[in-house]
Amino acid sequence: MALELELGGRRSRRQGRRLRRRAVRGERPLYRHGFVGVHKSGRAFAHADGTPFFWLGDTVWSAPAHATLEEWQRYVTHRGEQGFTVAQINALP
Repeated sequence: MALELELGGRRSRRQGRRLRRRAVRGERPLYRHGFVGVHKSGRAFAHADGTPFFWLGDTVWSAPAHATLEEWQRYVTHRGEQGFTVAQINALP
């Protein structure tokens, strides 16, 4: 089981956005293999059960603060279809 975070309603940048979490199950690798961390060798990434994780990231630093929820969902879907495993974002306002 993993936790999924979802953005709450759209708010101004000054107020920020709320994140809700909920338990999820399914066929995605994160759900089947657990969260990603550093492998016990210290030289690679792996899921909690030891399954290797390949970090293929796209930098989208400020999209969560500037994109609508629909734009963000479209971006994440498109990058997932392209094989990206990570979206690197800036969590600051």
